Amino acid sequence: QDVYDMLQLQYKEGIKTYLDVLVSETELRTAQLNFYNSMYQVLSSRIDLQKALGTLTANY
Repeated sequence: QDVYDMLQLQYKEGIKTYLDVLVSETELRTAQLNFYNSMYQVLSSRIDLQKALGTLTANY
């Protein structure tokens, strides 16, 4: 996020090109998506472990 923000500022000041901003934004979105996918995998694995141990409880 910080890299994207800095590039955005540099673009507004005329230092960087719009293409640099687009590439930076794409990399930011990819990193965010990878983070969310990793968090989903952690939670899914935790559920699988609880199932395997027989400790999964349903709270309705």
